[in-house]
Amino acid sequence: MKRNAIFRMILFAFLAVVLVGVLIAGIALKKYQMPGIVVRESFDAPVVNKNKFSGKEIDRLKIEWAAGNIVLVPAEGDTISVTEELLGGDKTMVLKKDGSTLYVQYCEGAVGISFGSNSSLKKNLYICVPQDWVCKELEIDAASATVQAEYLTIQELTSSTASGSHTFTNCQVEKLKMETVSGNLDFSGSLDKLEFNGVSAQANLVLSNRPKSINLESVSGDLNLTLPEGCGFTLEKDTVSGRFSSELETTEKNGKIIHGDGSCEIDVEGVSASVHIRKGD
Repeated sequence: MKRNAIFRMILFAFLAVVLVGVLIAGIALKKYQMPGIVVRESFDAPVVNKNKFSGKEIDRLKIEWAAGNIVLVPAEGDTISVTEELLGGDKTMVLKKDGSTLYVQYCEGAVGISFGSNSSLKKNLYICVPQDWVCKELEIDAASATVQAEYLTIQELTSSTASGSHTFTNCQVEKLKMETVSGNLDFSGSLDKLEFNGVSAQANLVLSNRPKSINLESVSGDLNLTLPEGCGFTLEKDTVSGRFSSELETTEKNGKIIHGDGSCEIDVEGVSASVHIRKGD
């Protein structure tokens, strides 16, 4: 394994513990500084807080959340609705619109956080978008949140989490970048480019298209990749204690594993990082 790759993996593992604390504290203490219109209304002990925006005016979403579920789904109509469900706490979300970007923040001001348990921080976020809506940029910054999305079209998706799984079902994404500690990525649909950095996390991809590139850096995490028929790939693997298996016929040349025309570039670096490639429909 290359010396610089080993160094990056060790450093990434060391920083993982720090990342958990930084994400939680950052989300809890940070206030938005960008200009915008505060659209949150004041409620007394609310159970549900719901806001609507024109789908024609919003094409970017930036979400900052602490704990709970983040759900993004298409719905009928031409509006984007943002709803939160409180699960015992009393902190309500803050929404800010700046140009065509909608910022969704867990709450305003500081939150008292116990690192032993974040159960009091849990609340659910539901975002419904028009069925034909195209998101130019989706950014998620969360401490301990589960992300679920389906039938979305996204040009650029970035997610940074301390823990919590991400499930994207039947989505079309051009570029996905994810950094996580103990949070798996489960993706089905169309994906052009993936950059995945994880500790104790794996990427499970079932793709319907021919991706351009897949890059994975992982400590104790695998790449499980299902490719459509006729999709070629070139795999460069630089791992310690990692296995490789493929249902597709491969050849090896100059240390690289090749199938078909080799068009999809797959680069995997890590410790205890295995690669399993399966044949799709």
